[in-house]
Amino acid sequence: MMMHTTLYIGLIALIVGLFLFIWTLRNKKTSTTAAKVIGIIIIIIALLGLLCVGYYGMTYWHQGSKTPMGMMQDTSMSDMGNMNKDMKQGQ
Repeated sequence: MMMHTTLYIGLIALIVGLFLFIWTLRNKKTSTTAAKVIGIIIIIIALLGLLCVGYYGMTYWHQGSKTPMGMMQDTSMSDMGNMNKDMKQGQ
């Protein structure tokens, strides 16, 4: 879940950086050098962040133990039924 949120935030940052950069290209009459530099910096940081999120996401996915679904692989459905019975008896 956290990886998806981080991925979407990175994509939003990339879109904002691209929007700012394209806006500076379309408005050449005004002084837009600072906006162009900021747009390029945002694009670079967003791309690096997305690469890191993708790399670590794939690493954790291959390991299978760092995700909530990966933790559920060791239990079968019958074990889950027994867990529910144990929880009810404990009350």
